[in-house]
Amino acid sequence: MAAFLRRLKVATRSTFNFLVERPGAAAVLAGAATVVAGGVYSTQIKPVRFRRAIESTLQAGSKPELIPCFTPIDRPEVIIAVKNLLRESGKFGVVIAPSGTGKSYATRVVCNEDPSWILYHEIYEPRNAARELAKAAGFIGEGFFDFIFESVNPSKGECPYYRLPEKHVEAVSYVLDVVGERAKYMMKKKQLKMLPCFVIDGVDLVAKAEPEVFQAIVDRAKYWANLGALKIVLVSSEGHVMPLIEGTSASNRSARIVEVLDIDDSKAVDYLVKCNVPLVLAKRLSTLTGNRMIYLENVASIYKTIGATMDEDQFVEEIKKYLRRFVQNALDETAFNDPPSYLIVKKLLQHGPMTAKQIVEALRQEKDLPHWDEKRIKEVIFSLVAANLLRYQADKTLTWHSKIIHDVVLKEIK
Repeated sequence: MAAFLRRLKVATRSTFNFLVERPGAAAVLAGAATVVAGGVYSTQIKPVRFRRAIESTLQAGSKPELIPCFTPIDRPEVIIAVKNLLRESGKFGVVIAPSGTGKSYATRVVCNEDPSWILYHEIYEPRNAARELAKAAGFIGEGFFDFIFESVNPSKGECPYYRLPEKHVEAVSYVLDVVGERAKYMMKKKQLKMLPCFVIDGVDLVAKAEPEVFQAIVDRAKYWANLGALKIVLVSSEGHVMPLIEGTSASNRSARIVEVLDIDDSKAVDYLVKCNVPLVLAKRLSTLTGNRMIYLENVASIYKTIGATMDEDQFVEEIKKYLRRFVQNALDETAFNDPPSYLIVKKLLQHGPMTAKQIVEALRQEKDLPHWDEKRIKEVIFSLVAANLLRYQADKTLTWHSKIIHDVVLKEIK
C-alpha cells in the first residue's frame, strides 16, 4: 500500500509539472474534463433531478392565491361541485361559466383546502402556455449547480431541467405527458394519497388564440383520465371551449362538465346589502348588472365612493351610464365592425333567444347577403359571447348577457 501511494505521488507530481510546462495541454485537459462532467450531468444527474423536481411538486401541490374580492359571495354549491369533480376518476374535468360568476374563486378555494395533490395554474399568455405549465409542474432548477452545467450544456434557452419541442402544440403535449408519467409512477408506488389533479385555468384564452393547442390539451386530458393516472381539469369562461370539446364526440364522452350558473337574485341582492347598499336600491341594481360578480363588485365600489352624494334614482342613472360605456365599447369592437356580428345581434332582437343552429339557418335564408359558412358564423357567435354581450342559457339558446345590454343594443341597432 505504501509503495502504491509513493508511485501515485510521483505520478501526480510529474503530471502537474507537465501541465505547468505546457499550458496548451492543460487547457485541452480542462476542456475535456468539463465536457465529460457535462455529459455525466446530462445523462445521469439531470434526468434524476428532473424526475424528482416534478415528483416533489406533485407531492407539495399548489396553493393558489385567492382572488381579491370586495365581499365574496358565498356559493357553497359551486365549491361542493368543484370538489367532487376533482375527486372523481375516469374522466377529465371542465368547469365552465360566464365571466364574473365566481368559477375561478371557487376553484382556488378548493385547491387551497388540501393542495398536496393538486397543481393549479392560470394561463396568462396563451402562446406561451407550454412554458407556463412546465414551470407550474416544477420543471425548473434554480441552484448554482444547475446554472453552471446549463451554461455548458444549454437547452436552447429553456429552463435547466427540460428541452421543449419547438412546435407549441407538441410542447404542450410533452409537458402534460411528462407530468402524467410521473403521476403514474407515484400512484404505483403509493406516494400520493389521492389521484393527482392538474387544474388549468383560463383555457378559453388558449382556445381562442390557438385552437389546435387547446385540442392537444383536451386529447392529453382524455388519455391520462382513461389511464387513471392524472386528472386534468380545465377552467374556462364561455365561448370557444365547449364547441371545441363537443366537436369530438369521444372527448365529450370523456369529460365531466360542471357548469357554474349565474348568481341568483337573492344572493346578488344580499351581496350588495352587505356592501351597505340599501335593500330597495340593491334590487334595482341586481337587475341591471345581470348578477355578474364583476359588475356587482364595481357597483358596490362606486356606491361606496359616491353613493352618499346622490339619491336612489340619480345613482341608478350613474350605474346605467357606467354599464352603457362598457356595452358600447364591446359593441364597437364586435357588432359595429363586423357584418356577421351585426346581423346576429339584429336577429336576436327580432326573434329573441336562439340556438347557434337557428342563427345559422336564419342567416342562410337571407337574400342578397354574402355567403358565410357555418364555421365562420359560429366563430362570430363565440366572439360575441367572449365579449360578454351574449351568454348561453341552460337550453343552449343565446340571449343577452344582461338587461342593460339588451336596452343599449335596442337603442343602437334599429
